[in-house]
Amino acid sequence: MAEDLPLTDCYVAPCVTACAIKQDIPEYIRLLGEHRYADALELIYQRNALPAITGHICDHQCQYNCTRLDYDSALNIRELKKVALEKGWDEYKQRWHKPAGSGSRHPVAVIGAGPAGLAAGYFLARAGHPVTLFEREANAGGVVKNIIPQFRIPAELIQHDIDFVADHGVKFEYGCSPDLTVEQLKNQGFHYVLIATGTDKNSGVKLAGDNQNVWKSLPFLREYNKGTALKLGNMWSLSGRVTRQWTALVRRYAFQA
Repeated sequence: MAEDLPLTDCYVAPCVTACAIKQDIPEYIRLLGEHRYADALELIYQRNALPAITGHICDHQCQYNCTRLDYDSALNIRELKKVALEKGWDEYKQRWHKPAGSGSRHPVAVIGAGPAGLAAGYFLARAGHPVTLFEREANAGGVVKNIIPQFRIPAELIQHDIDFVADHGVKFEYGCSPDLTVEQLKNQGFHYVLIATGTDKNSGVKLAGDNQNVWKSLPFLREYNKGTALKLGNMWSLSGRVTRQWTALVRRYAFQA
């Protein structure tokens, strides 16, 4: 009696399953192994708008789920993304061109030009939409640009991703009012509005003795990134999810942590 055979070729690598954007990690690693760096980068760009940023600060869930952990140690997948960008960019940019039909569909406004807004602008522009990003700050990049210290990711690499999004025809408006409304944007002719404002706010935890010498993490990191001369004491107590960054900054100020 004839029976249908079960499908045996539907296996998905656990690194891909763990990846938030489901990048084809095994394939771009194979391309890198063949020294086809531009091809690997092209594959990465299919799902990842910001490879310079994610090559430095992605939480790399792929590595925690790498098959090699079953018998060895995980591949350094995030670093391989950086290799693709560093060695493949020049060739990739030479052969890159704007997608056909660019700007021919309904215009879209994106509120926020942080990583989420940049990625949205990139993919919407690739799909043919004219896109404008509205940002309250004087620059794009959001938390990555204004809060994460540059020893974690150099500013020029953040700008690299921003510039390539702009190359797709995405426009930027900076210094926008926080009171900007969806209705106002629709009155300007935008058919769709995407809100990508991010989460750059501290929690409301109150500490005993809360005063001017008690810093919350995000304002502190923002001021550090601006180059503000911070007047800090000699003794510090650190807590919270960004403690590693705080500790690194304190050491750079040569204080006792």
